[in-house]
Amino acid sequence: MSTNRLLALALVLLSGYTSAPSQPPIVNPPPVDLAPVDLAPECAGRDQGGTDFEIAINSTILAITEQVAVHLAGCAEDSREPLPILYLLHGAAADETQWPDVDILVAIDAAVAHSTFPPVAVVMPDAATAYRCGECIGGLTAHLLAEIEPQVAAIAPIDPGRRSIGGISRGGAFALSVAAQSPREFV
Repeated sequence: MSTNRLLALALVLLSGYTSAPSQPPIVNPPPVDLAPVDLAPECAGRDQGGTDFEIAINSTILAITEQVAVHLAGCAEDSREPLPILYLLHGAAADETQWPDVDILVAIDAAVAHSTFPPVAVVMPDAATAYRCGECIGGLTAHLLAEIEPQVAAIAPIDPGRRSIGGISRGGAFALSVAAQSPREFV
């Protein structure tokens, strides 16, 4: 999946766009205004990369010590508003460094600078241990929300009401499963 398609998916997830399953499919959907209303005005026009953090999480849920990369996109570090949180799960043969390797963070930073994406906390856990267990979706969800999210909140204010999840390859499948099993937790 291209970086642009991943960014478009993240934009849709963060915008809260949904279509009710009881409605007939829309053949020519109307354009969706993905520009968030609460963009920090100080971000517009800024040519700034984000701020990166590495966190080691001692997980009692997954019984591992896991590396988690956190990227505060654009000028998110300067934002006074709580940030949406975007979890990105890597593919099966990768780790949390897959996302910087495919330049998704550069694309998100550019979108923030052009006011087409809100300042956001991007959280990239090394989920390889969870991928080895077919019944671990509940454990992965609990790990994200109870163990990782408080650590991210210690770095920057976050808004759990604007929490989304996405992934690539195996991470995409796990992201869909996590969101399906916990629909109230993810937009």
